[in-house]
Amino acid sequence: KKNHTLTQKKQLVINLFQQHKGSFAWRANQDPLIIPLCTQYKVNCKKLSNDKIHHQLLLKVNTIPTPLVLAQAILESNWGSSRFYQQGHNLFGMHCYRKGCGILPRGKTTTYFEVTHYDNDIQSINAYFKTINTNPLYQEFRQSRKQITATNQLIQAHKLVRTLHPYSELKGQYTNILKNLMRCNRMNLDY
Repeated sequence: KKNHTLTQKKQLVINLFQQHKGSFAWRANQDPLIIPLCTQYKVNCKKLSNDKIHHQLLLKVNTIPTPLVLAQAILESNWGSSRFYQQGHNLFGMHCYRKGCGILPRGKTTTYFEVTHYDNDIQSINAYFKTINTNPLYQEFRQSRKQITATNQLIQAHKLVRTLHPYSELKGQYTNILKNLMRCNRMNLDY
C-alpha cells in the first residue's frame, strides 16, 4: 500500500511539472500541491528553483522495493518475535533519542537512545519509509534508486541493498544478511 501511495504522489509531481513546463509564471514553491510534499519530504523549496525542487522531489518521493522492505522488517523484528515489535510495533528497529520516546534496550549502550514505540504497524512502516526517503544517511540509496531502471523489484532490491550499510552498526555484514534473507526466502515478489 505504501509503495502504491508513493507511486501516485510521484506521478502527481511528474504531472504538475510537466503541466507547467515552460511557464515562467508558475512557481513550484507556491503551488498548494507541492508545498506539503516539500514539507513532508524535507525539501527546502523556498530557496530552490523549480528545476531543483523537481529533482529533489523525484529523488525522495519514490518507492522502496518490497523484497528489501520485507527483509529489513524480518531482520529488525526477528520475524516479529522481538520485544520491540511485540511491545511497540517497531518492525524496523527505529531509534529515538529523548527520554520516554520509546522502549529502553536492555544492557548498556555507548549512546543514549530508546527504540521507538508505535501504536500500530502502519506508523512503523510510515516512519521507515520517511527515514529512507529523507534522512541524509540514505542519499546514496536514493541516488542509486534513481539510476536503476529495473522493473523487477527483486533485481532492484539486490542492487540497492548495498547502499543500506548506514542502517546498522554491522555495515557490510548487515547488507549481506539482507541479501541472504531475500535469496533464501525467494523474495521475488513483484508488487
